Amino acid sequence: MKTISKSPASFRTYRVAAMFCAAVFLLTLGAVSPWAQSLALAPAEVQYTFKPGQPFQFVLSVANNGDNPAVMQVNVTDLWYNEKNEKVFGAPGTSPHSAANWIEFVPRQFVAPAHGTGKVNVVVTPPSQASGGYYAVVFVESKPQLVQAATSEKKAVYANIRLGSLLLFNAEHSADYNIGFSDFRFTPPAPNQSLKLDFQVSNQSNTHVFPETRVAILDASH
Repeated sequence: MKTISKSPASFRTYRVAAMFCAAVFLLTLGAVSPWAQSLALAPAEVQYTFKPGQPFQFVLSVANNGDNPAVMQVNVTDLWYNEKNEKVFGAPGTSPHSAANWIEFVPRQFVAPAHGTGKVNVVVTPPSQASGGYYAVVFVESKPQLVQAATSEKKAVYANIRLGSLLLFNAEHSADYNIGFSDFRFTPPAPNQSLKLDFQVSNQSNTHVFPETRVAILDASH
């Protein structure tokens, strides 16, 4: 079993052929969680090229800068976009290119100690026939805590925090790229406006891509 690691990174969002994005959620039920400013998950994103049929693993860490220990529960969902380009976190195995059913956690529940770090091992077992890109989101959620006691006029309020890590896997030597560009709109520079170029990128590949935009300014000799 091969072990991989990745340094902490900030959450980023990618749109790839209406497919997936990273996500972080703070669930508060109308109140501020006791850990809203003290819990952090790393890495926020894991990219890995795997060999089909060969398990691999990595570690997720929750740093707790608060004064109280936090009991954390781990689960996994699919990650996709619907026809309205809205993020969908479906049950494992319900979305195209799902990696969620490949994933196990050791342990599924752990404690992030006060002013310390709690860790969970994520074990991934891809099938031997895997080809292209596969995706999931691991969510680490704290145990709900009472933040507002019940009164004669109001019910008790509980709150917790939910952190997510985006997983982007790719089966080695299997990528089949098919990328298209359309709807080009060029606005030349003017005294009151900057140069602007709009276009759409369509990814019909079997895996994810990371487009980068570059502009070249050429003279008459070109």
